[in-house]
Amino acid sequence: MNANELTILKDKAKHGFIVCFNKECYRREHCLRWIAKDYVPQNTFVQKSVNLASEAVQGNNCPMFLKDQKVKMGKGMIHLFEDMPRKMGDTVKAQLISEFKRTYFYEYRNGKRLITPIMQNFIAKICNQNGWDKPVIYDDYVVDYEW
Repeated sequence: MNANELTILKDKAKHGFIVCFNKECYRREHCLRWIAKDYVPQNTFVQKSVNLASEAVQGNNCPMFLKDQKVKMGKGMIHLFEDMPRKMGDTVKAQLISEFKRTYFYEYRNGKRLITPIMQNFIAKICNQNGWDKPVIYDDYVVDYEW
């Protein structure tokens, strides 16, 4: 990780990011939660962490695993709706607002919240179901970790 990424990691660890202390996890070396545990300030008395007693985190498929690999995330989707026919765009917007809720939808739309690859696939699926046969192109793209 570069200096900027370490600064972000330290900030997240300091402000409640869920970390993990599972020494037995075989995927720990590539998990952001495991890496972040080293950056929790020593004077922190209480820290959010993965419950190691939970059966869900035992084994190979921990639901809290966050891969330490960067992905391409969309940023903003104002131009997507400009290119769609109005009726189609209104229908797609309504379905996305229903899924993400109004506040988050507008944060995604305006580029204030990044759009993960899973969400990009979901948005493309909604667009396709409503007749949009062109690729979904976001206003910008950012390569970052999926925090």
